[in-house]
Amino acid sequence: MPRWSLSSAALRDTRNADIENYLGYAYRKSGQLQSAFTYYQRALQLDPRHRGAPEYIGELYLMANNLTREEYKDLKQAVADYRARCKVRRSIKEDTEYARSQGGGWSRSEDPRGNASSPSGPGTCGPR
Repeated sequence: MPRWSLSSAALRDTRNADIENYLGYAYRKSGQLQSAFTYYQRALQLDPRHRGAPEYIGELYLMANNLTREEYKDLKQAVADYRARCKVRRSIKEDTEYARSQGGGWSRSEDPRGNASSPSGPGTCGPR
């Protein structure tokens, strides 16, 4: 979807963090870093737990070479946490696939580790 279409959507739906995040992404990829910051910050204001915006704004800070020592430590910890979550999710997926290949298996609600997987989308660990 072209950037102008996203801008039109943002005008129609002013409370949609996903649209703001996508606009930030489009501006970041086109090199318009200040505009990208504005949209990522708006996405996080609308949804502080947004899945993609923290990762993308972190990439933007790296592109802008604009990280304080504390922000760098926070970003490094966020990346480590993200990778740990992905590793657990992949392990659950592998266990489930193995069990199903052996004629068994369990549903999400029966996951023996008590972890329910969520649908994939922007900002997730990938397909499940």
